Amino acid sequence: MKQFDVIIAGGGMTGMTLALAINAFSQKSLSIAIVEPFSNTQDTHPGFDARCIALAQGTVETLDRMGLWSLIEKLATPIHRIHVSDRGHLGMTDITGEEVNYNTLGFVVELSDIGKLYRHQVELTSNIQVYHHAVSHIERTLENVTVQMGDEHHIQGKLFVAADGTRSDSCRQIGIDCHQHDFGQTAVIANVKTQKKSPRPSV
Repeated sequence: MKQFDVIIAGGGMTGMTLALAINAFSQKSLSIAIVEPFSNTQDTHPGFDARCIALAQGTVETLDRMGLWSLIEKLATPIHRIHVSDRGHLGMTDITGEEVNYNTLGFVVELSDIGKLYRHQVELTSNIQVYHHAVSHIERTLENVTVQMGDEHHIQGKLFVAADGTRSDSCRQIGIDCHQHDFGQTAVIANVKTQKKSPRPSV
């Protein structure tokens, strides 16, 4: 049975970032397994779709320490101003980078671009192995955790991380509850393509 220091269930934004962070901050001294049913050659991973994500300045600094920001920055658009208001209610605020002594407040980047970059980085890292299977069973002891994938394939690790989404099947298997609250609100997310191309516009 293959042994790992860390087994991560889920190869989306959270799982991939964690794997690369552990690899960077341990100076590549730990073996890491990512269990993810979607193939790394697919561009249809639900965690790396056409949505955009905002990266706060603190996150950017962490990615820089991981050696990833110089690659991500080429794909990102800087945030220079943030406006916060609630329609129908009093009060609003505007925040600029100058007010908090930063050139930028963060960056916006498309998840599909991050996914391609992360997959490439994992392929270059010998101590991170990706298994394209779903987790079918988890067995925990005081010494380790054994993860079954499919009917027969097993791997074992010292630490198990459930990073397979809000409705995590891994959490369900090991008895970790998820509590959700419906605020009765709906968000509309859209990508807008302009007729004229602007070189790295700011947000």
